[in-house]
Amino acid sequence: MQTPPRILSFGAHPDDTEFRCGGTLALLARRGWQVGIATVTGGGGGSREHDFEQTRKIRLAESKDAAAVIGAEFHYAGGADMDVDFCHDLRVKVVHVLRAFRPDVVIACPPDDYHTDHEEASRLVRAACFFAPIPNYPEQTLEPIEAVPYLYYTHAGTDIMGRPAPAQFLVDISSVVAVKKQMACCHRSQRNWIRDHHGVDDYVASRERHDAELGAPAGFAAAEALCQHLGAGYPHDNILAEALSDKVWLNGD
Repeated sequence: MQTPPRILSFGAHPDDTEFRCGGTLALLARRGWQVGIATVTGGGGGSREHDFEQTRKIRLAESKDAAAVIGAEFHYAGGADMDVDFCHDLRVKVVHVLRAFRPDVVIACPPDDYHTDHEEASRLVRAACFFAPIPNYPEQTLEPIEAVPYLYYTHAGTDIMGRPAPAQFLVDISSVVAVKKQMACCHRSQRNWIRDHHGVDDYVASRERHDAELGAPAGFAAAEALCQHLGAGYPHDNILAEALSDKVWLNGD
């Protein structure tokens, strides 16, 4: 583990991180962790008002602004909305981002989610965590990272059949709700898009209600949920639960 530890949240689109684990990242940043936020795509599909390239420029700028709220680095892997596949070219690009940021811990989208871009991005990030330390991996422009990083998944809420998604542990983000809101509000271009496409008018208030509901079983005013990837070759001790032990409720406690 590096000092200070380095954590990278790698979403499919701009705003995935801010809405699902922005509070957790804010807490870690306050505790001295180096934080990175990355996206597989540039968000070019998320508008009915601007064309693809204009939308991508707007959304990448918003992502940089949101990351800056907590002093985080922002990385864009170079993919395109609605065209995220578990393919060689994107795997190389995602590995490149991991080798550039060199994280100890990675947070990815959940493997089972409402959006196929999220699901494919989850597979890409999972693979990249495993491949980035391998010297002979085809991405040769940067040095391999030292070891497979810890891998966690954000909470999808429900699966595609509407069933509750699992949550291994909750993080109390009550003390950083205002910071998370500031990060989310940087993605101002998304209010009209989410209203028109998802039927949700105030996307920030909607997420705040979700965080409040998520925290209720633990008595938290607001919470985010995470699950740890525990496949062979990945670290198994729960480094995030240890780092945030005063803020964590383990499911089943």
